[in-house]
Amino acid sequence: MFPVGGPNPTADTMNYTCVINSAIWGGALLYYFIDARKWFKGPQITIDLDELTEGQEAALREEGLKVEERNGKAVVGGGSGSASKAADEST
Repeated sequence: MFPVGGPNPTADTMNYTCVINSAIWGGALLYYFIDARKWFKGPQITIDLDELTEGQEAALREEGLKVEERNGKAVVGGGSGSASKAADEST
């Protein structure tokens, strides 16, 4: 990532990796803050509810994770734990 020709690189000897990398990260952050934060829910896992042990079910409840049931399976995660806990406390 550093220039190989010394401390004062020319346009021919400059390694543009840092410029390209910065542009990619900047574009990704810009996309997230403009659009993706409105619909992106974070990492989620799909689990079979029938295969959970009592300890696993208790851990899910304790963590306050959002569980959406779909045809005997559940999608877990994607919501912030604090928002789920606040919803549980209000009921």
